[in-house]
Amino acid sequence: MTRLLRRPLLWAVVVETALVAAAVLVGWWLVAGPPGAAVPPAAGPVSPPEPAASPSGLPSIPPVSPGPGPGLRQDPGFVLQQMNALNQVETVLERLEWQAVDGIARAIRAYLERVVLPTLSGQDRGAG
Repeated sequence: MTRLLRRPLLWAVVVETALVAAAVLVGWWLVAGPPGAAVPPAAGPVSPPEPAASPSGLPSIPPVSPGPGPGLRQDPGFVLQQMNALNQVETVLERLEWQAVDGIARAIRAYLERVVLPTLSGQDRGAG
């Protein structure tokens, strides 16, 4: 039993399982809300208010549909400029993400080559 507890792979699995369980619990807490927080019941369907009849007998004016909000530009030059800026930022973020993934992969490979494989090959020599 003590030989089993000395193996680093066992401890790595135990720690990884605890981290995943903690992440699941935090995610569940964020999605479901804190305990005791009840969701208020949904109200029934809301009927739109009926237009009031004009007291003078004149026809009522239909409501005006809302147009684009203030400051909302839709001209092609502006949209093209915004999309180009967004693409540049996205390129930078993708490059950073790739560097992070590459660094993590190199760290895992180095750990496996320097710690796990020598441990396993040492056990093979002792068992043989």
